[in-house]
Amino acid sequence: MNEKDYYEMQESAAIGQAIGLCVRAILSDNSAQTLGQLQRSAYKYTDAGVSVGFQLHDGSYLWNGDPRAHDPAMIDHVADICVSSIVEGSDAEIAPVWVGIMGIVNGASEDVAAEAVYRYSKIVADVDADACALWVEAHADDDEDEDEV
Repeated sequence: MNEKDYYEMQESAAIGQAIGLCVRAILSDNSAQTLGQLQRSAYKYTDAGVSVGFQLHDGSYLWNGDPRAHDPAMIDHVADICVSSIVEGSDAEIAPVWVGIMGIVNGASEDVAAEAVYRYSKIVADVDADACALWVEAHADDDEDEDEV
C-alpha cells in the first residue's frame, strides 16, 4: 500500500466514524436503540405518521417493515436518513426529504452530531406539518358534506 492509498483509507474510515456518530446521536435524541425503533417513534409520535427510511453504504435502502431495521448492527451501515409521508384518504404524499449526513460531515459544523439531530428533527416536523396540511385540504370537502346533511 502506498502512502496515498493509506491516507485515503484513513480519511474514509474517519468519515464512516463521523456518519456513525451522527446516526447514533439521532437515535439517542429519539430514545431509540435501533433503526426500527426510530422508524416506529417517528410514525407514532407525529400527527401524520411520517415514515423514516435509510440509505445504506452499499447503495441499497431500508424502509419501514424491513426486519433488518431491528438489528443493532445495521446502524453502522447507514449512509443517510430520509423522512416522507403519505396522506391518508388521498393520493397526496410528501416525497422523501434527506438529512444529508455526508454534507454535515464534510461541512463546516464543529458539532456534526448536534447538526444531524437538528436537521433530522426539523425535517420530521416539516414533513409532518406539510402532510397534515395536505390532509386538511384533501378532507375539506368531507366537512362540507357533513354540514349539508
